[in-house]
Amino acid sequence: MAEQVAKASWLSPVLVCFILGLRTQWGPGVGLVIPAIVFLMVGIGLAVLSLFAFRRAGAARILPQAVVGLIFNLFLFGMFFHALRGE
Repeated sequence: MAEQVAKASWLSPVLVCFILGLRTQWGPGVGLVIPAIVFLMVGIGLAVLSLFAFRRAGAARILPQAVVGLIFNLFLFGMFFHALRGE
């Protein structure tokens, strides 16, 4: 279970990149920004949750995925709000 949560934490930003790619393809008026923010926050939450659960399930497979998910989510979250501030 913890390995699936860690995997979902780094797959969440991939889904956000796909959603934002659709936004640029369909135009800026499409309301895909809110789901992107929600997926980023869910990804951060899943990464933190898997960081707390990695001791029980084994650190070798869960810890790298959780750390990558957390870094990737926070990076996209920061870039996203930096871009919104610039508009």
